[in-house]
Amino acid sequence: MQLRRTKRTRLESYVSAEPSATATARSFDKLSQFLGARVTLQPDYSTEIIIPATDHLLDETGRHGDLALMCAIDVATGMASSMSKETTTATLTSDLSVDMIAPPAPGPLRTTGRVVNVGKRIIMNQAIVTDSTSATVAFATAGYAPIGEAKFNGAAHSLLGETQDLAAPEYAQTSIAEYYSTAPSLEVPDAIASIELNEMTANPFGFLHGAVGAHLFLSGARRHGIVRPNTFTVRYLRPVTQGPADVLVEDRFENGDVLGMRLSLIDRGTDKIASIAHVAGRTS
Repeated sequence: MQLRRTKRTRLESYVSAEPSATATARSFDKLSQFLGARVTLQPDYSTEIIIPATDHLLDETGRHGDLALMCAIDVATGMASSMSKETTTATLTSDLSVDMIAPPAPGPLRTTGRVVNVGKRIIMNQAIVTDSTSATVAFATAGYAPIGEAKFNGAAHSLLGETQDLAAPEYAQTSIAEYYSTAPSLEVPDAIASIELNEMTANPFGFLHGAVGAHLFLSGARRHGIVRPNTFTVRYLRPVTQGPADVLVEDRFENGDVLGMRLSLIDRGTDKIASIAHVAGRTS
């Protein structure tokens, strides 16, 4: 299958889908469970996510990789945004910007997400990620679009100060790198990263998880020459509803040992651009 690339100039090409807020009754997605996350709704309505340093989650240096980092940010800010109104609100990620300050030290990751502004169309959040030495390793801002009152179990009904420990399932003995592999599909010659849409990669609505999409962009950028990403920005235009998802390079910008890329993520099933991203970082 040759993925067709076409110019998209009409505004309607970028209009997002509008899923029902009652599309699911699941509290947490499979990715959060795979990570064995510990989730606490703080008394100030911020959300704390702790990702443990279990063997199946760590790379060869004993550190967490991009997927754990992006999931912690996405879940922490997403839960904070869902609790930001008088009624529990279902939200979808609209944009995400991450400054990756330094690689985390070996050990667990702690992420705190909080709401900074509640608008009618967008709820803005921030997240700070610290490692086992309490050093800040990443800072993020994220926008969420409210789509209605949530009907979730568990997570949406968390009490202030309550902690939920998500027990990692038995299949989590498989390494995260293998389970969430982003090897480019042979069906799309220009792809630098690909992943299937299935229960393990979906959010509670059944669309591609925002953190998995971010992971797909970053792994593609790493595969295409960026050794250490410093900045990452993504705009989610519409959900990936069919999959698989493929990342393509739209442009490259080089300045010495700094490389920047403009990337697009395509829903192969619909042949539509689902999100666009910029990644910049060092090549050595």
